Amino acid sequence: MRDIKDLPIRVRNAENTSDDQDPDGNLNVWKEYAAKHYNWNKKTKCSEYSCFDDDDLVGAHVDVIEENHPDKGEQFIIPLCRSKNSKQGEEFDIKGDTILMPVDELNS
Repeated sequence: MRDIKDLPIRVRNAENTSDDQDPDGNLNVWKEYAAKHYNWNKKTKCSEYSCFDDDDLVGAHVDVIEENHPDKGEQFIIPLCRSKNSKQGEEFDIKGDTILMPVDELNS
């Protein structure tokens, strides 16, 4: 039997978020914020389901679009390769055990 953490989650790369600031008021430093508050570290890998890169990661804004996911329609920050993050609006699967950093909670 597969653990739910093994199942992919369908997301869409959010558009027009490169000017967003993190909750500390810093521009384009989501990766650093995530390391500080969500334990992203040197062992953190790209969240894309078939990718295992661990270098050149960014904090990417994604919208959950998985039909039966409890967070469908919500936006999160996830660790993602810079090359994947540059494809705004693209849909792809992320690993089920990805730590989702909720944008709404962080901006409140």
